[in-house]
Amino acid sequence: MSLPNTLSPAPLPFVATITNVREVSLYGSADLNFWRRAIQHEDLEPFPVDGRAQFLISSIQAKFMGLTFRELVFSLLVREPQTDSPIPAAYLTQAFHSLRAFAWIERTLFKTPYVFAKLQVDIEPTPRIRLGSGAAELFAAISTRDNAARTSPEELEEQSWTGPIYIPSRADQPPAARKLFYAHLGGKTACYPFDSQRDQLALNPDARWPILGQLKDSNFTGTMWQIRTNATHARSKTAPRMAQ
Repeated sequence: MSLPNTLSPAPLPFVATITNVREVSLYGSADLNFWRRAIQHEDLEPFPVDGRAQFLISSIQAKFMGLTFRELVFSLLVREPQTDSPIPAAYLTQAFHSLRAFAWIERTLFKTPYVFAKLQVDIEPTPRIRLGSGAAELFAAISTRDNAARTSPEELEEQSWTGPIYIPSRADQPPAARKLFYAHLGGKTACYPFDSQRDQLALNPDARWPILGQLKDSNFTGTMWQIRTNATHARSKTAPRMAQ
């Protein structure tokens, strides 16, 4: 699955927009009950498809204020309890940034769970995402489709998503401490299935970042690649969830 287009504007104004974003994303599924338990304190529930929780692992390479950077974001697709909305929101479980200062800004000003890390994001010759720490490779997703960057125009579709991204809170925090921001992601998009026989997916858990172990323990499997060579990303300020 991919994030469907939303029809309503974000309730909060966007405060940062970047264009010419090169994006490699991998959708996947994981054990539904595992993730229900993991986020039960957030008053959210995983967005189910065919009885499985849905994950989006999104990596980008872009430029902001003249600085080239890379990001890697792990998001569980979610919805508010007792709703049957066909459009999922996102729960930002963990994020990584290739620039130490930008990771600090995200944590300090936007209250998002970003940390500095060594990242690789490539579209050509084959789409790939890598997360490393020192000499260790902690996460890797590599497509074997070598023509993803040369997808013919008729295979491209203009896609966009605008919606809330929930920020993790501690189980002992009151509901008033829960936060979110709104984001817009869009551009001409190529989508094709994850090939479980040929594509590569490696998860090497690290105690510093539980998301890697959680994905492994919940039997995460890739389902679909999403490639954008010229995307636009925008975000709002961070705000309390209760104010929305």
